[in-house]
Amino acid sequence: SDASTLLSNEFPNNLPVLGGNALYENEYSDTAHNSGFTHLYFTASAYPDEWGILGYGDQTPLFFSDYHIYFDPNSQHFPGVYGFNRTDMDVMLSYDATLAMLSGCNMVLSSGNQSVTPGDLNLELRSLNGANAIQGVSGQISFGPDGDPINKALVLLHVDAQGHIQMDPTKLGQFKKDT
Repeated sequence: SDASTLLSNEFPNNLPVLGGNALYENEYSDTAHNSGFTHLYFTASAYPDEWGILGYGDQTPLFFSDYHIYFDPNSQHFPGVYGFNRTDMDVMLSYDATLAMLSGCNMVLSSGNQSVTPGDLNLELRSLNGANAIQGVSGQISFGPDGDPINKALVLLHVDAQGHIQMDPTKLGQFKKDT
């Protein structure tokens, strides 16, 4: 609601407004599209088009085409509809979290343990850094000694003159794992 006040007609349309992930919600995307807020910029932890925009289009994970197959198998929805043929940020981050957990469990079991304990899983997840980082659909997955993400990729989004959300081609953080 605070952003709506800043974006209302009471403020100059050329006043840049920068916000965080909360502005990249499906409900807000409709508001931005209908209102043409070309001065709105916001960060996000993931964006479905970032692989192509960053020049990795030929390496885009199957996740994105599979998503469309599973959630809009008969192409009944207009192209680009979040939740049907276009994934949103939360789905991408949930997929990557699951990927990290499964990778950590696999590492625990590969070390000869018969079961996965929270302590062993925590230790293995903290080893996912540097050469051991894994590639997720939202960028490289890497953890520090405190368990927090290291250099997580972020994107900068804006609303263009047609009212569509676009990603700036600026790379913030580590997106692609070095191979």
